[in-house]
Amino acid sequence: MNKTLLFISSLIVLVFFAQCGKDNQVNQENIALTDHVMEFVDDHIQEQLDLASDKEVPEMLESLSVWLSEQEGVINAVPYRDSIVVTYVDESESIVTVYDMTLQDETEYDFYQFFNRNGSEISQEQVMIGNHNVFIYDAYALDENLREGDSIDMLFSFYDYQPTHLKDEQCTVESLRQLTQYGYILLATHGAPNSFATRELVTSENRLQYLDDRLAGKLRVYSTVYKIENGYEYSGRYYWVTNKFINELEGRFNNAVVFNSSCEGLKGDAPLKKAFLSKGAATYYGFDNDVESYYKYYASACIAEALLRNYTTGEAFDLFASVYPQSSYGTAFAMAGDDDVTWYEIPDVPTDGLVAYYPFNGNADDASGHGNNGILSGQNVPVPTTDRKGRANSAYEFGGYYNRNWIRVPNSETIQFDKEFTVAFWIQQTELAGMDGWGSYSTTGPGFAAVCKAGDGNACYPGLYITTGIGKDGEGLHVGTNNSNGNAHNHDTWNHEINYDYRRYQLGDWIHVSLIVENVNKILCINGLEVARDELGKEADFTSMNQQDLYIGVMAGWNLESGYGTAWYPFYGKIDDVRVYNRALDPFEIKALARE
Repeated sequence: MNKTLLFISSLIVLVFFAQCGKDNQVNQENIALTDHVMEFVDDHIQEQLDLASDKEVPEMLESLSVWLSEQEGVINAVPYRDSIVVTYVDESESIVTVYDMTLQDETEYDFYQFFNRNGSEISQEQVMIGNHNVFIYDAYALDENLREGDSIDMLFSFYDYQPTHLKDEQCTVESLRQLTQYGYILLATHGAPNSFATRELVTSENRLQYLDDRLAGKLRVYSTVYKIENGYEYSGRYYWVTNKFINELEGRFNNAVVFNSSCEGLKGDAPLKKAFLSKGAATYYGFDNDVESYYKYYASACIAEALLRNYTTGEAFDLFASVYPQSSYGTAFAMAGDDDVTWYEIPDVPTDGLVAYYPFNGNADDASGHGNNGILSGQNVPVPTTDRKGRANSAYEFGGYYNRNWIRVPNSETIQFDKEFTVAFWIQQTELAGMDGWGSYSTTGPGFAAVCKAGDGNACYPGLYITTGIGKDGEGLHVGTNNSNGNAHNHDTWNHEINYDYRRYQLGDWIHVSLIVENVNKILCINGLEVARDELGKEADFTSMNQQDLYIGVMAGWNLESGYGTAWYPFYGKIDDVRVYNRALDPFEIKALARE
């Protein structure tokens, strides 16, 4: 049986570092010790999983808890359902989750960190989804250690929402009469294409109560398994709610999102799906066949967490489908309806903190009002071209290795990088052959510098640069960023690089790239979504970099304009809407830039 450990903040259960309501200051020694512990756990957790690979999940949890508790700097590690809550000396917490991974062929260990939930001032009243009322219809849990509704309840509670969470016998027919008042609905139950199960047992007392609904076809009665214990199935006759029941509910769903995690909810013509969508629901998620507990658990948790991070309903679906395209016996996850619904309203494109903005509307002038105008440079200067919306003279095209051209923005007092800043832009890469790290033409390992403000212009010296290239195994595009504090002979003081192999996007696709520096973190976003982050480095010092010019379309080597330098990693393709902020944008603002 394959097993995995997932530290996934945006997918299922969170890795988060939140102070536990304490006002006291955490000393630097504790922070350093915690960093060390986290690095050690990150490096050695997989071998612990391998050692426990022959154990069932509860035994694995216990074994892993003991190991975590023994690490220096860990106060305790306590199993909780399918998770382990780890408390560190600085009072921060992590939730470690272990799953029985029958879904994958190979053991996998992933580690992601994502934006803090409090990163935006967006009002909870400004929404695109109908409302933030959450309804969890948690009728059946064949495994109490993996109860789907509890996971969703925990996610929404972490974001300060209070779901209506009904469990087991609470899941009656009557509890569904007011279903249209909810904006997010999870049906964690049994089901079929045209109905889903309640937990209300058919009795002599309620037969007459629901007789009219049964005669009208709103309710059906089926035998349902409600518990499996010691290999024995316990079943009973329960009421099932049909598509007609949903169609004839009082009121309408107001742009709601419905997740039907029962079997066959999107099989074939799926009358139940049609009922919800025709009644005003915006998006409907479900499965095309029988579905196992683990698969539905991962899918519903992933969707809920992604929506709470303001992914669109379509982006949330793509996120899960890209990791788990189908369950171990072929059940596929699917969606219907609107793919552009978000939990919060997307704000306007931010202007606060904007110190340079290049819309490239026929020129390279700075539209921020700070006068940081660009200078078209190179033997054959960049030429105006169509942008991502097909508008003429609204972007610039750069010529790559054999026609090196760029835009230089002279250094100024306003384009100065410190502990917080953001660089964002659009690119359309049209060639994957260019300059390699030795300055030679290459078709296998080239790099392309989109935006650069890198020390004296050499990659081995202090600076920051954002590059693209060929993705893993030659597929798709690669986006990376680096910054270093060392020099050509002392790489030990370099800061970390963050990269993302973007297989879904190929040559000719427009993609939006954002780099956010927020205190000690560097965060890389593609098309408005965080894809990677790393620490900036404890010795981060932008002094040298802040003495240099900003370059678009090339990494400047030495004094490029005087003829003594080299145009490193010349970009091949289009660049547009370059923005530089003197603050770290929040995830909602990044989404706004990517949707502009």
